[in-house]
Amino acid sequence: MTDNDMSENNVSSTPETPIIPPMVFIWVAIIGLFVTLGAVVINGSLDVVGIGALAVSILAIVMWGVLNPEHMKNLLSGRAISFGGTAVLVTLVAIVASVLIYIVIREQNIRVDFSDSNAYTLTDSVREAVQIISADPNTPPMRIIGFYSSAQADQQEQIEVLLQEFIDAGGGKLSYELYDPDREPGLAATYDATPGSLFVIPLNADGSDNVEEAKAVSVADQLYIVDSMITASALGDFRLYWLVVDEGVGIDNAEGNGGSIITTLLQENLNWTVEPLTIAQLTNPESGPELGAAEDGEVLIIPGGISPLPDEAITALQDYVDQGGDIILLAGTNLEGDDSLATAPNMTDFLQRNYGVSVNNDLVIDPQATYNLVELDVFSFSDTLLTNSFGANDSIHLSFPHSINVGQQPDGVTVTVVASSTDTAYTKPNLNYNQEIAEETVTQSPDDPTGAMVVGAVAENANTGSTAIVWGATSPFENYYRQLSGYGLRNFDVAANSLFYAIGYEDFLANLPSLAYDAQPQDTPILADLEHMGVIRFVSLILIPFGVLAAGLFVWLSSRERRAEPGKRVA
Repeated sequence: MTDNDMSENNVSSTPETPIIPPMVFIWVAIIGLFVTLGAVVINGSLDVVGIGALAVSILAIVMWGVLNPEHMKNLLSGRAISFGGTAVLVTLVAIVASVLIYIVIREQNIRVDFSDSNAYTLTDSVREAVQIISADPNTPPMRIIGFYSSAQADQQEQIEVLLQEFIDAGGGKLSYELYDPDREPGLAATYDATPGSLFVIPLNADGSDNVEEAKAVSVADQLYIVDSMITASALGDFRLYWLVVDEGVGIDNAEGNGGSIITTLLQENLNWTVEPLTIAQLTNPESGPELGAAEDGEVLIIPGGISPLPDEAITALQDYVDQGGDIILLAGTNLEGDDSLATAPNMTDFLQRNYGVSVNNDLVIDPQATYNLVELDVFSFSDTLLTNSFGANDSIHLSFPHSINVGQQPDGVTVTVVASSTDTAYTKPNLNYNQEIAEETVTQSPDDPTGAMVVGAVAENANTGSTAIVWGATSPFENYYRQLSGYGLRNFDVAANSLFYAIGYEDFLANLPSLAYDAQPQDTPILADLEHMGVIRFVSLILIPFGVLAAGLFVWLSSRERRAEPGKRVA
């Protein structure tokens, strides 16, 4: 053996151990990939942190290959590459093809709703409703806006598909815009918006948003969106003029005897125009609002009053009703016993001439429904739109109630009694409430009118097209009784119904598109009797689980029998 041979034998074939184990870089690469994935999920995009983590992962894999060249060589030239290279190539081709297909679909705006309930495709009824709303020349253009944060990218893409369906069906009257509330905090504060909220906004004539009439969409669903569209578009041109009279129900009075609750509701919820009308404006139209100019309907309320109207005001009222104007008269009380606005001779003549009714200067007393001298509970109602929703125990409460005289009706006039007392009622005329009233003064006498006293009536004049609704008290429109609606007192309801009836609001709503829930196959109920339920329980709780277990045991036993015995050579 030569020295050269000995030196060759002394060379170690064991590779040197690196200072840093190569597996450390593999773990660094894995951690970096997880950080990258987390950054994408949290931020919705690959930000600086994600890019840095991805770079660290790639660098760690390169370092692992440098420090572990044999494994890297085997990985690139071994059987994994020989048998898996084609699979990797096919996978890469499939990924590239998918990306290209996605780009084409996105650029061509091709959309297909794969949701089981077609949540992102308009149903036939919703599409028809959107088309009807958009075709109405009185409907203003509308804009749907949404607020979605960067963490809601998936929801934003889904809602965009649905909103585009609305735009396509809207015929140019609809548009939409989505905002990030974190980037548009001022706009979000304007609508009091939270992430994921939607709003339907009618546009002004100059194209700006009518923020005051914006309607929030409670759920990002097509039925709720179109419902908000109907509400936002159903503005109409409805006007309520509230005559300013002495000691009447005040339009802005927030006290119990005021009328601010119902007027605020009409303004804020139904978008009505509600304006006070002074007697000077009534008698001099050039100084006030133009009566009779509303496109969809208007009504004039005379909210009580203790003093008679001047004759020139009665003349102005006559001109108003001759043009088809509608009125609601609430009878006030002159506490001194004199005629009030509603019972004055000039108002009596006006009412009888146009509607065949008038208000008596008296007090309705009903032993069965009067627990206080000047208070009356009314339980008897006719089947009219004003009261047909009332139950057997519902009532309206009237303070200082006057009876309504239904006299000879002029040609073309129809009078319908809405509410009346019981048959045991009687009336006392011209009571002075500022003086102490002796018991014998209000005790029923043989000369007192008795029977069911009318306290509410609707009169319609077919010749002029005018409607008058007359109530024997101001109580239906007073704030105090709104707070008692939950106790069976329907004052507020009868007030709202009076307004709707007089102004024709029900007819307006009837012409709005209605929505119907389209039947979905997944909503079909599954019915089963006790026998079928027993079969279902047997199959789901016994047959399937124990059947699978039995099949597993059979396979295991079969393979065990075929297994070669120890020591026996297997061919």
